[in-house]
Amino acid sequence: MLHLSERYDEPADMSCIDELPPTKILWATKEPSGRVIFLIQCREALGAHVVDAEDAKVLWPQLIIRFYEKV
Repeated sequence: MLHLSERYDEPADMSCIDELPPTKILWATKEPSGRVIFLIQCREALGAHVVDAEDAKVLWPQLIIRFYEKV
């Protein structure tokens, strides 16, 4: 279950992310435009959320560090 916006250039719905703490980053990818996005799994939630890397770095810096240490 990905919470993506209807239009590609609109920000993703992050309302659930604000309420639930993330548990881990499932994957990361770099779009052709150069933007990095993460698929983040939240605690007590079914599915995952696509989050822009710039937002994730501000919201959960330790989670990002742990992800890159494992890569």
